[in-house]
Amino acid sequence: MVTAPPFRVPIGFTTPSKDSGKVEMEKEAFLQLLAAEGFGTVVEVEREAFGTLDSHAHNFEAMALVLHGSLVIRKSDGDFTYNSGDIFHLECNQPHSEVFGEHGVRYLVGRK
Repeated sequence: MVTAPPFRVPIGFTTPSKDSGKVEMEKEAFLQLLAAEGFGTVVEVEREAFGTLDSHAHNFEAMALVLHGSLVIRKSDGDFTYNSGDIFHLECNQPHSEVFGEHGVRYLVGRK
């Protein structure tokens, strides 16, 4: 597995390691980040353990904070694992598939 790609870290937030590019933050801080970045629609998504979603794309940009569990997002540039506290970002119309971890996954996602 490949670690998550670098994420643009807002001032005042820290990463757990300088190499991983992953961001950990509290839910409220993430909601503030979404608002600052112009993500108007925010929903909570929950998926079952070991579930999958075949290759697809969304007609919106998405940024999400994993609240519980884990998932792997497969894109053309590799497989990226995200755990509780991690943020992932998908561009509008970016093809990807998803594999959910042994405890499923629950994440808060902003869309624009």
